[in-house]
Amino acid sequence: MKHKDYNSDPYIKSEWDTLRHFLQRAYYVTIFGYSAPQTDVEARDLMLEVWKENPTRELAEIDIVDIKPRDELEAVWKIFFVRQHYGISPDIFHTTLLRHPRRSCDAFAMATLQNDPWEENPVPRFDKLTELQGWMAPLVSEEHSGRFSGKPCHKIKLTDTNKTVE
Repeated sequence: MKHKDYNSDPYIKSEWDTLRHFLQRAYYVTIFGYSAPQTDVEARDLMLEVWKENPTRELAEIDIVDIKPRDELEAVWKIFFVRQHYGISPDIFHTTLLRHPRRSCDAFAMATLQNDPWEENPVPRFDKLTELQGWMAPLVSEEHSGRFSGKPCHKIKLTDTNKTVE
């Protein structure tokens, strides 16, 4: 196996530095399209080193999006998982990232820390990027306003009798 150098090229180094920065602070991580092969020792070590320093790691969640068999992915990624704080799916549309767009950490925290899950607001499938941008615009606008209304992330309200969602 050829030695991979992630530091000599300034662009590559800055990308890895950015990844390290965010992994040290991440509460919810979605990995799409990277299989973390055993042969990529340096990349795995770079990621694992900072992930272990993450103060929220005990509560954090990792989603892996890959078409490989679940048991194979669990074997590859198990050193990154804390207990059962992970999800594996072959379809990105089944991840929290796309079921609670721009609110994935909030929705995850409410469900796991407050036992008060939010109703999903899944990203529809669009034919054009401009359609997706238009659909996301109200969420982004709300963030920029500094006032989070909670819409369209309504909390799930269950009735005592028939457990229906309001």
